[in-house]
Amino acid sequence: MEMEKIDQTSFEELRKDNADRLHELDVLAGGGDLRGTETTERTIRAGIDRFCRGTTQTDGSWTVVNLVEETGVPRPTLYRYKRELELFQNLGASAPHGGAREELKRLRSELAAEREAAKAERARHRNAEAVLVERIHALSLLVASAMGEDSLPRMIELSNPPE
Repeated sequence: MEMEKIDQTSFEELRKDNADRLHELDVLAGGGDLRGTETTERTIRAGIDRFCRGTTQTDGSWTVVNLVEETGVPRPTLYRYKRELELFQNLGASAPHGGAREELKRLRSELAAEREAAKAERARHRNAEAVLVERIHALSLLVASAMGEDSLPRMIELSNPPE
């Protein structure tokens, strides 16, 4: 494919072209007719396919480093497969926004908000506990003075609350 033609094609067309070539390589592999370069091409294209489907084991950003991590193909080897690398870069440029990376950001943000809410809730409970202890103490003193005892009331044993 020439660069002009690639620029004019959509993400889905590029994805389909990759899937078709991957299928051809899978058929060849089934017959045991793959050469070494085709085996590497198949590995790269399978990684590209996982990026297209959003099922990568990386953060989902369309970078060469992530493609290397996804495929296990060393970077110098990957750079020798210019056609596949160009396809990957064009797919990345035309990929719909979203995917694993944005989902990860959203989930991290959501988790941070939940942690802040839990922290505020714990602070609210601590404040409520302090107020309750203060009121119980005041009521104990009131009961003691009503009973005519001059000394501080003895500790009241509380039973354990049911679980």
